[in-house]
Amino acid sequence: MLILRKRARPINARNSWDLGLGEKLQNISSRLACSMNYDKVSLDRLGIHPNRDNGALEEDHSRMKHLFLCLLLNGIFTPATFGNEVVKFAIGEYPPYTSSRHSNARILEVLVRAAFKLQDIDVEYGYYPWKRSYALAKNGDADGTFPWLKSPARLQDFYIGDQEIYQDQGVYWHLRSTPFDWNTSEDLRKYKFGVTVGYTRTQEFYKKLGIKAETEVTEESNFKKLLAGRIDVYRTSRVVGTYLVDSLFSAKARNRFVFHPKVSDDSTFFILFSKNTDRGERLEREFAIGLEKLKASGRYQKIIQNLDYYREKVTSEHPPHQKPRQISEPE
Repeated sequence: MLILRKRARPINARNSWDLGLGEKLQNISSRLACSMNYDKVSLDRLGIHPNRDNGALEEDHSRMKHLFLCLLLNGIFTPATFGNEVVKFAIGEYPPYTSSRHSNARILEVLVRAAFKLQDIDVEYGYYPWKRSYALAKNGDADGTFPWLKSPARLQDFYIGDQEIYQDQGVYWHLRSTPFDWNTSEDLRKYKFGVTVGYTRTQEFYKKLGIKAETEVTEESNFKKLLAGRIDVYRTSRVVGTYLVDSLFSAKARNRFVFHPKVSDDSTFFILFSKNTDRGERLEREFAIGLEKLKASGRYQKIIQNLDYYREKVTSEHPPHQKPRQISEPE
């Protein structure tokens, strides 16, 4: 009888999030060997060589599959042996909700991870420009993306549940020295607006309303253009705008920014789950269940309490002067 000996150290393998389809196929044997945690001697005795050249991989794959099925049928392994299921999101820079650069500006990332953890599902994030993040999720190269607003067009391509992640308010930011006021879209036509690539309100959106607009790649660039007087108004979330003004500028410069007290829209954020994967609908349900558990436990409010700082402690007349507390992922 052949005895498979466990290794003291697993075989190193690259994360599948970083591999192309061809590379994934070429590394099946190595990754499965790593998951089973067997040493090279034991695998060699089975005629399986995880690091062989491509010409011999097909034979190795067949033998490894046969071994795996035998062990599974005999009850030696269960799916849990290989760890939790992993959901992968393509997201972008939208602090303090999501951020690749600032560890204290990932509040919704922490929230989403915590909700899925309650369902024994792990989460991985890939950071891209927002336009690409949307495309990756739509095409099924990622399981989903967030935070986005729900719309009829997006419902065609994504599973979007009834459970929002968070609700924010859209407001118009401007300099204190700019005499800005509005009641209808007609009032906005005398101002030049800033736009960020990949966002809902595009340059074309404003053009249809007869409003001049200029596009930038990031929100940071639009706030810098506001300060320089190159645009008059920039519409963004109250929370995000307050975070950016607070983090980008000196106290003297911060005092020059205000937002109009009239809310332009209620921004209710959702996760978009791809319809081009075989698990999008199920993942949407898993998240909804996990989020309900998170709220019932009180941990949801604990995670988002720093967002309340931006919503409640900052008014349209007074820029921020104190920093929110450091956030951490819940146990």
